[in-house]
This record gives sequence, C-alpha cells and structure tokens, in this order.
Amino acid sequence: MPYFLSSENLKLATEVVVVGEEARHLMLSRRLKVGEKIKLQGPDGKRFLCKVVGVGKKDLRAEAEEVLPVPQEPKTKITLFQAYINQAALDMVLQKSTELMANRVVVFNSHNAANRLEKGRFGEKQKRWEKILWEAARQSERLRPPQLGFAGTLDEVLIEAGSLDMVVLTEPTSEGKFKRLRLENSETLGLVVGPEGGFTQEENAKILSLPNSQGVNLGPVLLRAETASLAALAISLDQVG
Repeated sequence: MPYFLSSENLKLATEVVVVGEEARHLMLSRRLKVGEKIKLQGPDGKRFLCKVVGVGKKDLRAEAEEVLPVPQEPKTKITLFQAYINQAALDMVLQKSTELMANRVVVFNSHNAANRLEKGRFGEKQKRWEKILWEAARQSERLRPPQLGFAGTLDEVLIEAGSLDMVVLTEPTSEGKFKRLRLENSETLGLVVGPEGGFTQEENAKILSLPNSQGVNLGPVLLRAETASLAALAISLDQVG
C-alpha cells in the first residue's frame, strides 16, 4: 500500500488533518471511509499507520496508531546522468530509477539526441517529472524520490561527475565489465548513459578523460537507452548493497 503525505508531522495517538491534493485523492479516488487505515508520512520523514477518524468535504482527519519502518537508502549515493531521450522512455527511466534507489537523476543534452532540451523547456517539464518521481517513491515506499537536475551540455555533466568517487560510462564497444569494478568502495557513483544514437567518439573520450571514470559494456545485445539505464542501476544497486 503506497503512503500519502501529510503537511504536518505526526505523533502516536494524535490526530492530523490532511488537506489539499492529498485529501482530494484519498476521498475521490480511494473513497476512504471512517475506520479505514492509511499510511501517512510527515515532512520529517516519519511514517505512521493511521486510522481515518473523520471525512469532510475538503479534508480528512486521521489518528496515528503505529510507527512504520522506512526502507534504508543505499550507502553509496548513485547519480544517473541520462542523455535526453523521448518522453515515454524518459518517463519510464524516472519512475524506475526511483525504484532502483537512484539518489539523483540529471537529464542532459548530447550530440546524437533526437531532440534538444532547453533550460526553459526543462522548467516547464520539471513539475510533471517531479510528480512522476514522487508517485514512484510513494508506490515503492522510498522515503523521498531522487533529486532531479538538468545540464545543458556534456561539459556541465563532467563538472558534476568529476566530483564523484567513480563514474561509469555505459558503452557497447568497451571491454570493461561491472563485475571488475569495486563499486562498494565508493560513497558516490555516477552512471552515464547516452541517447538512442549513442555518444559520439568525442563525447566518449571526454567522459573517459575524467580520472575517476571507467567504461563498461552491458553484454552482447545492444540495449535501448532506457534499458541500459535501468540495467546499470540494477547492477550497481546489487553491488553497493
């Protein structure tokens, strides 16, 4: 059962009033009645099992009955640097990267991308994308979704990636393998995934020029960009624990 957000912190045996979009969703979509149970999480990140004790026209009241555990985040903070891809594929990457415990997702422009995302357009899409991230976080019961960032160029990505302990470039022609890396020794890890057309040789060279970078391939089958991102995240999560 996914959790819902309270604008107030919760305490055991104390009532809280849920208002706004969360209340509308609970009352209209879930059609909650008095006596039913819901999971609520406050701004402080504490989560409770609550009993609905009152339903109004624009709000509902719930009483916190039980403290609920919150899944632990990986000790290694993983940043996915995802080259801009088509909307449906990117939506899936955002959703699944939340489930796969990414700490941050940075969307950026690359040479072979079918379209370019300008900073103004990123601002227009940001609210929708952050909603996707939050919905995925609540469904998977993560405390919070990944942070969402934007880089207009690969050079901007390299500045952020250069500050991480390790950067892994997914590149089909590379001879490197994930199993040869010691990801568990890194507190911060970056995964760089290109667009459908892949990176240019110059872009690959730029990424691999970082002293903390490694190239890997994900096997003999050429993966779509969104599949490569999720495979890299899954493998990394398994290794860092």
